[in-house]
Amino acid sequence: MKGFKSHFVFSKNQQNGIFLLMAIILILQLVYFFSDKSSHVKLSAEESEIQEFQQQIDSLKSARTEATKDTIYPFNPNYITDYHGYMLGMEVEEIDRLHRFREEGNWVNSAEDFQRVTGVSDSLLAAIKIYFRFPEWVIQQQKKEAVAKRTPSVELQNLNTASAEQLQQISGVGKCFRGVL
Repeated sequence: MKGFKSHFVFSKNQQNGIFLLMAIILILQLVYFFSDKSSHVKLSAEESEIQEFQQQIDSLKSARTEATKDTIYPFNPNYITDYHGYMLGMEVEEIDRLHRFREEGNWVNSAEDFQRVTGVSDSLLAAIKIYFRFPEWVIQQQKKEAVAKRTPSVELQNLNTASAEQLQQISGVGKCFRGVL
């Protein structure tokens, strides 16, 4: 205990010095606490400059939000999840109809099939069908069907036995004039 007491025994001069140091610290703390902090900070910029800087900050914030905006990438509509459908603007019932259709083992192969199955509105379909990507074999099949629809079914006949009326029905063949050679 004697060694511990030696650390806290001070002379009269040392005690006065510690008291003076504590008084200075206390006075400085009180001055800092009660001083007007707004008077210490003086703005050198005018109000118009501050507004200009604020506009620049706002424009940078809007550019940042525009850059982080969600982007829709091409997708196969057969694999739309609940979240993806919701983000596209589909209603829960429409998404459920698509999922039930898929559970039956059926596939959506065109935008028209998608609308028929889900019942989405024409405006929503017009907005999202540009993002539909179907497998290559589906696209090839659709092209073949489109060509088959454009070309009428023609019966093959022997050219030597065809009449003039039958020949005129062919695109590009007109009336023949006799004796023009």
